[in-house]
Amino acid sequence: DGLIDFVIVKKFPNWKIPFFVLDVLRGRTHLNKNVEILKLKELKIETDNKTVHLDGEVKEVKSPINIKISDKDITIDGEVDSGRLYKDGKIIVYDYETASNERSKISQSGLVVISIVMVNNKIKGKPVIKTFGLPEFDKEGISLVDWVRQALNNVLGSKNKAGNFESKIRNSVVRQIRSVWGKKPKVEIIFN
Repeated sequence: DGLIDFVIVKKFPNWKIPFFVLDVLRGRTHLNKNVEILKLKELKIETDNKTVHLDGEVKEVKSPINIKISDKDITIDGEVDSGRLYKDGKIIVYDYETASNERSKISQSGLVVISIVMVNNKIKGKPVIKTFGLPEFDKEGISLVDWVRQALNNVLGSKNKAGNFESKIRNSVVRQIRSVWGKKPKVEIIFN
């Protein structure tokens, strides 16, 4: 229609954040009383804040911000890329890069690696299970590797063979460890 939807989210108490997130996830943001949606060809924003959210991304800007739509594209004057940078070894990375996010998850919830040898679409031998960053035993003294093996055997012994075998194993192991330990580890399955 040649117009931009400008979504203005008014300040609201922190306790309402979960309800707001639900509205966003359900596609009902436009019904939220803290949201105002303007349909315009251009907009000039003056702000004392140096960072704003533009098109879903945090940007550092200089006031005023002039946003215009033409027949071909959208132009935003005064935009400067910004974001958090981290030193990762000898490399500088953005906070959203997957390697640092994955390491953060592993450091909090651990890693389970399962190696399965397949010959002619059949499992050969006993799968090898290694855990990193998980407790060795649960509160009853049962090895977490035994819990992983039980989850794996549940999938292997299941009569329901339809679907993605790898994701069934991963989901079963995550559910099992979460029920025993309370955390959801990262699970990697290697087929040899």
